[in-house]
Amino acid sequence: MRPLHRRSRLLPLLLVPVLALTPLATQSVVPGPRLLAPAGAETDDPATGVPDRIVLNPTEDTATSAMVTWRTAAGLDDHRAQVRRAGERTLVGEYPSWNEESAMSQPEAEHHSALMDGLAPGTAYEYRVGGEAGWSRWRPVRTAAEGSEPFTFLYFGDAQNGLTDRWPPVVRRALRGEPDARLTLHEGDQINEADNDPEWGDWFRGAERLLTSTLTLTSPGNHEYSGNQFITGYRAHYEYPLNGPPLLRHEDVYYADYQGVRFIGLNANQQLGAPDQAIWLRRIALTENPMDWTVVFFHHPVFSASEGRDNPQLRAFWLPTFEELGIDLVLQGHDHTYARGHLTENETGPGTHVGPTYVVSVAGSKYYDLALADDNVWTQNDATRVLAHGRTSTYQAISVSQDRLVYRSVIGAKGEGSTTDRERGDLLDAFTITRGEDGTKVVEGGLPTRVKVQRTRVQGRSGFVVARLLAPRHRPTGRVTAWVGEEKVGAGRLRNGRVRITLRGLPRRDQAVELRYSGDGRARAATRAVPLG
Repeated sequence: MRPLHRRSRLLPLLLVPVLALTPLATQSVVPGPRLLAPAGAETDDPATGVPDRIVLNPTEDTATSAMVTWRTAAGLDDHRAQVRRAGERTLVGEYPSWNEESAMSQPEAEHHSALMDGLAPGTAYEYRVGGEAGWSRWRPVRTAAEGSEPFTFLYFGDAQNGLTDRWPPVVRRALRGEPDARLTLHEGDQINEADNDPEWGDWFRGAERLLTSTLTLTSPGNHEYSGNQFITGYRAHYEYPLNGPPLLRHEDVYYADYQGVRFIGLNANQQLGAPDQAIWLRRIALTENPMDWTVVFFHHPVFSASEGRDNPQLRAFWLPTFEELGIDLVLQGHDHTYARGHLTENETGPGTHVGPTYVVSVAGSKYYDLALADDNVWTQNDATRVLAHGRTSTYQAISVSQDRLVYRSVIGAKGEGSTTDRERGDLLDAFTITRGEDGTKVVEGGLPTRVKVQRTRVQGRSGFVVARLLAPRHRPTGRVTAWVGEEKVGAGRLRNGRVRITLRGLPRRDQAVELRYSGDGRARAATRAVPLG
């Protein structure tokens, strides 16, 4: 039986075996050195004795373990990971690493990986990596809770270009907006040229805090293959569960579970392997999936958003599977635009639908032109493109509970000619998936909005009501009206999410007033009855 992960064990470091691994072999439990780079090559990002490019990756059991990978100069075989409970000094574990030498055109460097296991569920820890030549600082890591618990994860489209001036501020804005995010998805094209090692350094530096403190899940894009057809550079930087299809046993097709969500990473570059991935997906997303929600992510979209692009082979193999299995979110990139939509036949009413929601996004500075609104790959294939924007870089925050998934796309940066007049930090798009008692999931555009009454006062036939409107990470804007039956008795404009409405012509003091909010395109419509008696 093949291993589910490249496992290390809590043994004395000198006893850890080092086994050879060719680019296409995946059966070894502990991979060994692989030298594919000439010694003495020039680089702008040299490896040293101090660990860099540190990244946390998930295992198949995120409640009791986490994987960490990092880079150093070559020849440092004593490197390991240490773990302690947050706020304490006593180690709870020390974990040996296995090494892979760099696969890119640079001086010799090694990529180390260590499996930090035997941890307690839902617990805050700190970890560091290194050896005698130097240690990283202590960084936070938190294991998943057992079962379904609310959490937020982030999703980014292509970084690729602008790795030093566009990618970092988008990440910083995401960290400010979602400081408690537990997990991060990157759907590919992290870099432009896979054999250009300094680009990898720029990508990691631009997201260092995020990569070292949240579990990071990636999928390879076409640029991970650029100049590196075996994506050895990509694979050296990450370690994922080896639970993919039998014919595709590398870490670029895999799944991981976290607090009620199954995350499934596919490789859209392997179009010859698309049927095998679809068969595997059917098994692990349907018959062997106990999770409440299922999220699939990969690079090339099944419905392209930019002009002149299309992926009909992927659509033929994967779209029927996504629809039949009832995948909740399909998160993609490649087109350097933003778009969201669904199959038209899944619509259940104005602004609502069932079935998967398909999203394309971009985080870097490279943009393509949007396809025409009334004639595009979506409309040509019986799908509805609900929203699309060009020349706008975003991050996406998705908050999950057992019966609700709330999706928000936030503007991180804007390019010249951006198609939205909203500003950086504003909400670009939002929708909510709600699970009914019968298990049916309905997608509705906008954020769930709650009306909280703070104060009321009535004297005779007049008075006032003060209310605050609440939506996840968004201050609703617009007007709120007050009604008694079909008679409007007042109105007011929201300021910083708060409204004061003067009430006039009240028929009876003991009658309720209904506050009505029609939404602002991001926050959904909401009502609230206010007793005045």
